[in-house]
Amino acid sequence: MKKIIAITLSLTLALTLSLAYTEDMTDRGEFYPLLTIVIDKDYSEQWPIVICEDKQGNIWTFYDDIDIWQIGDIANILMWNMGGNIEDDEVVEVYYEGHIENMEWR
Repeated sequence: MKKIIAITLSLTLALTLSLAYTEDMTDRGEFYPLLTIVIDKDYSEQWPIVICEDKQGNIWTFYDDIDIWQIGDIANILMWNMGGNIEDDEVVEVYYEGHIENMEWR
C-alpha cells in the first residue's frame, strides 16, 4: 500500500512540475522581422561581432562564427520582443538578404 501511495505522489509531483514548466514556456513574447544593414565588424572577441543598423538608427549586434558577413550586407533579423522597450529585444536568427554598395541607408 505504501508503494502505491509513493508512486501516486511521485506521478502527481512530476505532472505538476511539467505543467508549471510548460506554462512558463508559453510566454515567449512576440517575434518580428527587422531589416538592417551591416555597418561594421568588431574582431576584439573570439568570433567577430557584426554591427547592424536598422532604419530608425538602432544598433544591433550578433556573432559571426564563420566570418561571412561584410559591411554593406543586408541582414534580416528575427527579433524576440521582450517587452515595451526595444532595447531589451533579442536577436534570434539572422538571414542574408543581399548586398548594397554606394547607397545611402538613411
